[in-house]
Amino acid sequence: SYFQKLDKEVLGSGLAIKDKGLAKKIDELGVFETLDKHRLLLHYLEEHNWPNGTVRALRASLNNIKEQQAVWKSYVPTFHFYANNQYHFWLFGNGKDKKGALRLDFGKSYVNGKPVLKKLKRALPWTFLLSLITIVFSLVSSIIIGLVLGYFDNAWWAKGISSLMFLLYTIPSFWLGTILLVFFANPDFFSWFPPGGVKPTLGSSYIDGYSWWEHFSQSIPYLILPVVVLSYGNIAALTRYVKTSTVSSLSSLYVFSARARGVREKRIVGKHVFKNVLLPLITIIGAAIPGLFGGSVIVEVIFSIPGMGLALTNAVLQNDVNMVVAIFTISAVLSSIGYLLSDVLYTLVDPRIELEKL
Repeated sequence: SYFQKLDKEVLGSGLAIKDKGLAKKIDELGVFETLDKHRLLLHYLEEHNWPNGTVRALRASLNNIKEQQAVWKSYVPTFHFYANNQYHFWLFGNGKDKKGALRLDFGKSYVNGKPVLKKLKRALPWTFLLSLITIVFSLVSSIIIGLVLGYFDNAWWAKGISSLMFLLYTIPSFWLGTILLVFFANPDFFSWFPPGGVKPTLGSSYIDGYSWWEHFSQSIPYLILPVVVLSYGNIAALTRYVKTSTVSSLSSLYVFSARARGVREKRIVGKHVFKNVLLPLITIIGAAIPGLFGGSVIVEVIFSIPGMGLALTNAVLQNDVNMVVAIFTISAVLSSIGYLLSDVLYTLVDPRIELEKL
């Protein structure tokens, strides 16, 4: 209370600017680390005809500090919540025209003055849809390829595919996306896919009586190349993890015991090996979700997908600060949810792991 009054009524007031002697006195007193120095400051204010009400209020607050002082309080920090600051207004709102980020009010766009949430409602479904398809496609492909390569680890063709996976991991996504557009979305070569954009689907109004599925099915050709560009790096990395886990599991004691009991190879691979392969894969997928949102920025710009990546690029180029902050906030929340889901999936894959111990 004392320091707030001192800052507001003395140090930050107009009288302090005109009073050159006050500035000199403050320099002499230093950082005011003792109560005695504060008393000297108040004595100076009293002698130089500062408002009596201000000096009396400051002296009362200062004496209150002395009366309530205890030795143990000098070693324990105290925390105060001051609502009158920019972060509080952004997070909780101001009780008037701003509701706050907790209620999904990220302010208005600096570009066109429209609410940021309204623009995000059109962009978020596309990024979510693209990321969901990418995760499912990457998981299914890497598990199948990794199990096969791990089971036939010594075959020459398995080693060749493993080398190809390592090569895929080194290819930049922006380069591969450009190459795919040039060769597979170009009438001069193979015009198999649309060159960019999407058909109306999630987040848009249903026109002409079409159902959601019809809108989604129309967008499938537009999403194939972006999904390939987002998936190939994950498939290359996840396949190597699955292959390593498969080779380790096949040489373990429980697989040896299962073979000794006459269990078929399909059952060994499909039940015992597959379950042990999923455990490290879940952790990697949880860590890969933030990378999907980061990688979607490049992919969405190349293929003109109207998602959060393209919206973020446009917002940065146009200095739309509210839009940038909103996108990063939502991406951080979704990434945290991804890590949480990976922990929950542990208990579904392996019942021996208790959720309370994670």
